Amino acid sequence: MAGKRFTWWRSNGSAMSRIDRFLVSEAWLLRWPNCSVWGMDRSLSDHCPITLINKAVDWGPKPFRMLKCWR
Repeated sequence: MAGKRFTWWRSNGSAMSRIDRFLVSEAWLLRWPNCSVWGMDRSLSDHCPITLINKAVDWGPKPFRMLKCWR
């Protein structure tokens, strides 16, 4: 898990927990093999949400943009 070491901790630091697992199928892993787990910042809850992110995203070639004032 990247981003956070623990997904829950007590305010005084006496107890910490790390829940960093997702349930996925083998077909899912074959389609998206470069996934990782990312720990986000906590807000209202006392637990940090975790997100499954696909690192290898190919958006294709970046379009060239030109402003009219550059001519």
